[in-house]
Amino acid sequence: HRMSSLYSKNSSSGVKRSSFDAQRRDSGGEGGSDSEFCEQAFLSAVGRDGSKGRLRTFDEFAALVQQTGRNPSQRALRQYWDRHNSRRTGVDLQSFLEVCRQEPVTTRDELLDAFHAVDLNSDGYLSLDEFVQMLSSGGEPITKLEARELLQQYDKNGDGKLDYEEFIDFVLGDIKRSRKSIEDSRRLDSKRDRDWDRDRDRDSDRDSRDESPKPVPRGRGKKASTSAGGSSAAATASSSEVQIGSGRTPRAQAVKPPADLKKWTQRRVTGFYLLDSENNSQRQVLSSHYTLNLSSSTNVYITMQSMPQDKLQTMQSECDIGFALFRDGKPVAVCESPAGNKSAIGLKADLGPGDYELLPYCIGDKLHMEATSSKAKSATRNKKITAAGKAALEDIFKLCDTNQDGVLDRAELQVYNYITSNEELTDELWNALRNMVKLSNDALDFEGFIDLSVQELEEDNWSEENFWINLKSFGVNQDLLMTGAFAYELEVNCSECRNFELIAGNPMRFPVSVLSKGLANYTKEKGSSAQLGDCTLHWLETPLRVYIAGEKDNSSQAMPTRLLLDARASHGVADVGETKQIFVKRSCGLLLQLVPDVPGFTFSATVRPD
Repeated sequence: HRMSSLYSKNSSSGVKRSSFDAQRRDSGGEGGSDSEFCEQAFLSAVGRDGSKGRLRTFDEFAALVQQTGRNPSQRALRQYWDRHNSRRTGVDLQSFLEVCRQEPVTTRDELLDAFHAVDLNSDGYLSLDEFVQMLSSGGEPITKLEARELLQQYDKNGDGKLDYEEFIDFVLGDIKRSRKSIEDSRRLDSKRDRDWDRDRDRDSDRDSRDESPKPVPRGRGKKASTSAGGSSAAATASSSEVQIGSGRTPRAQAVKPPADLKKWTQRRVTGFYLLDSENNSQRQVLSSHYTLNLSSSTNVYITMQSMPQDKLQTMQSECDIGFALFRDGKPVAVCESPAGNKSAIGLKADLGPGDYELLPYCIGDKLHMEATSSKAKSATRNKKITAAGKAALEDIFKLCDTNQDGVLDRAELQVYNYITSNEELTDELWNALRNMVKLSNDALDFEGFIDLSVQELEEDNWSEENFWINLKSFGVNQDLLMTGAFAYELEVNCSECRNFELIAGNPMRFPVSVLSKGLANYTKEKGSSAQLGDCTLHWLETPLRVYIAGEKDNSSQAMPTRLLLDARASHGVADVGETKQIFVKRSCGLLLQLVPDVPGFTFSATVRPD
């Protein structure tokens, strides 16, 4: 999974995938023709009946293209996706094979270019630090210890670094694992079909004997505060159920600002939540996120609130807000309370020097990309941008203008480039931008931003469809309304530390796993627990939201356990009108977040096996 997004020949970190053609050359032609493998990969992803199966989301489509050794840019992938998903029903087998025929596999020469791109000091080797940086560019954090263990697997001569041939083995080894995963998946599908036939025949024989299952008494677990494998009371029968939630309204106590706040050093930025327009069905929400660098110990007071909608003329969205501070992947402080006014949330903390991740998050259930009109409004006409198109661009400009000074500096333009192409704004691109539009103090004003968009439209290889892709990337729907994005204002105040930094990260590389694992462990530590079979459920009720986490006993089966959660007994909690499926794994993971929609909410739920 990490390797599927590491290498791109259009990014600063090399190519997304090495060549299956190169692998066959090295492995004696293993796996048959390229077209056969592409078909196998597709059928493994969607099921063996390719006539009915489709790749439903852009992420699935892009990952599978990369798994076949092809390396189109994000922009090219989105063009392929929009072309073959014009009816919004997904990409079928024939369309996928057509993309594979049009896109060449990567050659060894391109792999050599990739190696040189990540060999930052050009010494012909990848050091551990370069290896860590390369792996981290895929969007998931990795520790030096994890990277060292991985490097040692491919460091044949034991010199603590990778030369070119060892780098090739590392990349091709991932491809072989990908191929093996596909073949294993096919074998698993075949086994499941045999098991299903066997169970069906057995059930048929039982029905013919008119045997009815005997009723099983229902059990009820007790609330406890033990970890997985502990002694919290539970009914272990497969038909047991447990009750979670206190049924009481959490006490809300507003976080008041410090009396001497005016003397503190302040940094204020704007950010946004963004519904991934290509992954709408899975409700994947991206977010701005930040590194907070403190040079000394200090008290901090952090607040967050929605940006007034009158600042953005096309924004028509609502969203819940939340944030947490992490250090080394562990939560240091989680915002649980409202701040001084009703629309803001906040926290106080005493922090030591160092780097912290400030991660805003939300459920984002009210973000959407649906339009009310059946026909898209005109954003461009005859290679010119319409007034409605300019209004949408103006709001995109304001979203990227994180310090709200009316211009986009290089860091803010980098955010725009991340969202529209998921690529780095390299020195080469920056210098090209300087030649295309007028910059003032190395910053782009709105007039220059419009001029840049007009110049792109006038390029021969740039279509109005590409312009729409950029708009959609920022949550703009066919009505030219921003319904898939939501803006907020974030304020960080420090008492003693005067020279702290607040650095924006790539929203496309939001550390989802860090946030999910951190909130899960926070829920386990601070909340209550109950046992259901081999699963331990944890829940934490705060004035802002309810967190539900879970884990399985280490001695249990590796496959996730599927449970049903019925929270209809809750009052004033959004999105609990139907039973939800939750999947519990061995490691403690965040299963669900629920957001109250009235102040006096209560949470109460029943969990049972599916």
